[in-house]
Amino acid sequence: MNKFFMFLFLFVSFVIADDFKAPKDKSFVAWKTRKRMFLFKEVKPIGVSTNVNLKKSGYDFSVIIPKNSFDSGDKDRDDEVVVILNGKKHPTIKFSFSLTKTEATNLKLGSFKNISGQLDVNGEIKDVTFSVENIDTGISVKYQGKFSDFGIEPPKVAGGAVAKVYDELELFGTILYSDLML
Repeated sequence: MNKFFMFLFLFVSFVIADDFKAPKDKSFVAWKTRKRMFLFKEVKPIGVSTNVNLKKSGYDFSVIIPKNSFDSGDKDRDDEVVVILNGKKHPTIKFSFSLTKTEATNLKLGSFKNISGQLDVNGEIKDVTFSVENIDTGISVKYQGKFSDFGIEPPKVAGGAVAKVYDELELFGTILYSDLML
């Protein structure tokens, strides 16, 4: 029986390892959190989507991501994320923001450090600010927050004995300049 638990531990550790390689040739968005497994092992699962739809009207932008497009390397977790995010009723996540012409220019030049806008995760719109860093091919964005900021209770398995997700959430990604159309 001990061999079974050792196998389960090694298998679960392999599936949820956070060896993340950012896609180089596509815009992407991702979520990252921290969770405890089996009361003692901490891991940082990441879910990535390259299904990033950017809509632009003048200097108004919307970034739309289907909730079922995130891939964390674990199909069961990905399906659970869709359920937690109420994906049947609200199938997409949408971040909307506006820039002035000067801000758009500064964004491309690298002197624009934050993008504020509205994030719709579950049908409730929340004001959020992403930090911005320019990279060769586009902009890298990051938001540090909590699940509870969006009215989401972090999931637990077996009351937290098997798995407990902490109330920590990082959203990040890269939007290519070619997709931003600046």
